Amino acid sequence: MPIASSKISFDGSARAAALSGNHSAAFVKTVDRFSVYTFLDTAWEAVVGYLGQEGYEGQATTLNLSPWIELSSLAPQQRLAIERLSRGLPYSIEFTIKALGQSITLQESGFMVGVDDKGQQKIQGFLQNITAQRQALEEMERQRLFYEGTLNKMPVELVVLDKTQHYIFCNKTAIKNDELRAWLIGKTDLDYCLHRGKDPKTVALRQAYFNQAVSTKQEVEWEEVQKNEFGENDYNLKRYSPILGPDGEILIVIGYGFNISDRRRAEIRAKEQDELIRSLAENVQEGIYRLSAEGKLLFANDAFYDLMPELVAEKMRKGISTDIADRVLAMLLDAEGKESGQEVSIDLQGRSRNWLISSRRTADGMFVDGVVIDITHLKEVQADLERKNAELEKAYMELDKFVYSASHDLRAPLTSILGLVKVMETEHEQKLEDFTAALPYVGMIKTSVTRLDDFVKEIIQYYRNNRTEIHHKETDLALLTQAIYDSLSHYRPEVPLKLEVVSHLETPLTVDASRLNIILNNLIINSVKYHDKPGGFVRTTLTHQKGHLCIEVEDNGPGIQAEHHTKLFDMFYRIGFDETGSGLGLYIVQETIKKLEGTLTFESSPRKGTKFTVKLPLQQV
Repeated sequence: MPIASSKISFDGSARAAALSGNHSAAFVKTVDRFSVYTFLDTAWEAVVGYLGQEGYEGQATTLNLSPWIELSSLAPQQRLAIERLSRGLPYSIEFTIKALGQSITLQESGFMVGVDDKGQQKIQGFLQNITAQRQALEEMERQRLFYEGTLNKMPVELVVLDKTQHYIFCNKTAIKNDELRAWLIGKTDLDYCLHRGKDPKTVALRQAYFNQAVSTKQEVEWEEVQKNEFGENDYNLKRYSPILGPDGEILIVIGYGFNISDRRRAEIRAKEQDELIRSLAENVQEGIYRLSAEGKLLFANDAFYDLMPELVAEKMRKGISTDIADRVLAMLLDAEGKESGQEVSIDLQGRSRNWLISSRRTADGMFVDGVVIDITHLKEVQADLERKNAELEKAYMELDKFVYSASHDLRAPLTSILGLVKVMETEHEQKLEDFTAALPYVGMIKTSVTRLDDFVKEIIQYYRNNRTEIHHKETDLALLTQAIYDSLSHYRPEVPLKLEVVSHLETPLTVDASRLNIILNNLIINSVKYHDKPGGFVRTTLTHQKGHLCIEVEDNGPGIQAEHHTKLFDMFYRIGFDETGSGLGLYIVQETIKKLEGTLTFESSPRKGTKFTVKLPLQQV
């Protein structure tokens, strides 16, 4: 038989038959010429007839299909086919030929039948045109991919089940894991629930609803509640919808799942908030109300009605108009738009009440919401408190007078005693009488009286520091300090000291002179009083440092033991060698400095002396 050339037949009927598919033709060929087919009958025309050589229509022929074969797809399959043939096994391959803008898909099946007269391995088989089947399968695959792609993109959980509850399809929204989704196909819902460890109650519930849908051929719907990975409740609306065929029998059952967790949680929160609001409204002690824009009472809690007389409250609950109710509602409506928290007074059946009202119109302007608080008792308590404050203020004034009078009345007799003692000492010096035996007692009287006088002075200083306002005036501190030293020049003649003022202040300063006098006087007196070194010194240094007045009072006296440092400024605390002091001096100094918002520090070592440093903020002029 002649071998077909590359010339293409244009016979229309042959081409149409070849393109229609669903035909097969028997052939023989050899392994070495794998693309050359010797057809055994005329069936080749129905398979690839439009590629045949002119003049061979209606008879067997030999065709070389290599010019039109897609070798890239054939070569790998050809190697596999030859390998199977070498083992005596049949083979099957598919390939496509293209000509005149058309594509035909062929399926070849063959087996080894021996060798030809040239010693070449001989193959016998069938060449089938499967173009139509392949196109149908491709179309089905395209449709499958389209519908599955569409279903997988749906935001709802969707599954397709047969009527025995076996899974046919499951979209990615229902199960995101690809492996689990592939495993599920062909399994029942019971298999899936057991695999995932679902609650048996959930399994039984789903089975019951599925059976109901199948038996009634009607859609069923229910809600499932399950714990998620965070331990929270997830809410899912489930639905089974049977799809019926033309004969009314169930073809498939479509299962839907809608995650309604956000909606359900919102409903639960709204319900909880509603219950909370109602609970608050009913349990708070303040009256809460809502009025319409026209002033009609739409809502009020029990506390609101408790503000009214019983009969009035009863009628207001029923919406019955009364003079008092109308007056109250008009007052509440009038309060809208005014200053929040305004006080009003109203007479309720002869009893005056004081209310605090706060109200506001809603954004849409349809309602007025407000709170009313009965402050009648509070106003009564306030009035009583004001009365008591007035009485207390009066008592303070009387106490001021008492302290002032007492201090003078205490000092007056002490001054007299001191005068008498002085007379006695003078008479003794003039030898008017013999008071030798009484002199020791006189000295004791003098010491006690002096001590008492010092104590009273300190009490007065303390009182004035606490009760009097700060009063600034221009003061020459160097002169003030020198005056204190001058008053002490003969204070201890037995221990002569060098008393020195070192001032670096160029001009007078605006200070509270009275309090500075208290501070300087106490610190300087202490240094002089307890100094134990004749020829020693007590020095006061005054400087102006960055808006502060700095005062240093320094001596080279006995110093203070370390054990007394932490208690030195305590009220009534006295150092061991101080038997005559009151223990108030340094306490008063510290309190006075605090009053002036300053600081007080000290350095002291036994037998080396003590230095007190005071820093006071200066008045800004």
